[in-house]
Amino acid sequence: MIFATTFVVMLVWTALNGDERRKRIAKGAGQVRGQLRAFYSPRHVLDPFELAEYPQLDAGFYERVCGEFGALGYRFLHDVEDKTMSDATGMLNCYRVMSDGHGTTRVAGAHMRVNGWQRWVAPLFGVPRDIFAVEFLSELEDGSFLMTNNIAGVPAGMPLPDTWACEKFPLDTPWDALHARHRDRLRAAASPPLRLFREEDVLASYDRQWQSASDWWHARGGSMSRDEWRTLTGTESRLSEDLYEELTVPGASERSDARTL
Repeated sequence: MIFATTFVVMLVWTALNGDERRKRIAKGAGQVRGQLRAFYSPRHVLDPFELAEYPQLDAGFYERVCGEFGALGYRFLHDVEDKTMSDATGMLNCYRVMSDGHGTTRVAGAHMRVNGWQRWVAPLFGVPRDIFAVEFLSELEDGSFLMTNNIAGVPAGMPLPDTWACEKFPLDTPWDALHARHRDRLRAAASPPLRLFREEDVLASYDRQWQSASDWWHARGGSMSRDEWRTLTGTESRLSEDLYEELTVPGASERSDARTL
């Protein structure tokens, strides 16, 4: 859910003409490949973090996560940073995770903050400078994952395997409504949820989730279709098409004529 935000803004960085433009398209494609490798990595590095170490993050948001979901019966589980994605995107991926009393559902809250010069151009692409994301997650006994989140207002995310059943709602959706929707979906699911109470069991569930995405990604050749690419970027501009060609056929931008947007 993070990748698309970083990626769409990156398109501006490649918008040049002539030789310099082609070089930057090639470099931009290399960065996208790095983010793809990170997102579909079979194991993400999760490190504990102290909120006080990151003053750029909204501490009030993380306190609200504890307060509102604590009132719904959730208990604090851990604060973890997905170092794999933080390093790949240049944006902090810091999650406060809580678990319900049944061990069937986790909820994660994260303040995603667009950094640097990208912060100033992000609104031009419909990307909020600050994204306050909330996602409910349940692992089912059949190996699938049920997710309900509030990032429908953010540019489309990465292609996901069929075993990840994800419903997205607007960023301003009330959190209790997200919770109610996830519980309804969980009750209607064809397979019952796993009950995970111990932290080591939750961490193992994260590993299974990322392994399933990695297996799916590599089974399809480690690439996305042009339609998936257009959904991800939200554009069919010449620049976006050139970047897609560079991703699928490295060196394509060196062989093409310089084209402007």
